[in-house]
Amino acid sequence: MAKPKSWSYRLRQWHWVSSAWVLTLLIFFSLTGITLNRSAWFPASAHLVSLNLSLSSEQMQAWRLEGPAAFEAWLQAQHQIALADFSRQLEAQEWYYVRDTPGAQAWLSLDWQMQELVYESRFRGWIAYFNDVHKGRHTSALWHWVMDISALLCVFSALSGMYLLWKHRPQARQYFYWGSVLPILVLIFLG
Repeated sequence: MAKPKSWSYRLRQWHWVSSAWVLTLLIFFSLTGITLNRSAWFPASAHLVSLNLSLSSEQMQAWRLEGPAAFEAWLQAQHQIALADFSRQLEAQEWYYVRDTPGAQAWLSLDWQMQELVYESRFRGWIAYFNDVHKGRHTSALWHWVMDISALLCVFSALSGMYLLWKHRPQARQYFYWGSVLPILVLIFLG
């Protein structure tokens, strides 16, 4: 019969698995941290799509009677603009739709008095996209869970690494001390 693996062996396995996850996210967050802190280094690029239409009173009246679903279907069929995932405010003077996503925003206004439709969609580029993901701005609840789990894995990886270092590499403890003391000194004196 095989001898059961020790607790320390299993901890080492889980340390490696969690460290691989943490390392991948550490690279992502480090790179986007640079792009956030040094935004002047990265030129902004935006892709803008806009649409301005004057509409007939008959068309406007039909949408008012048939409701927003008829308007949204017409917009999809005529201009390939889908409003399904937009939040909307339907008021007597205006129907207003908006959608914020990482690195992008789109909005649409249907003005009943002016009989005018204005649509604008702006994608600010991939750097803006990843910066928004880094901050959790306009991201899903699932991404917020990923960030929380990643933070817990960082703590687990650090603590298990400290334990493994302490137990199996006593000659490396001095490096651990310096590696721990230096960031604390930087935070105290330069923070």
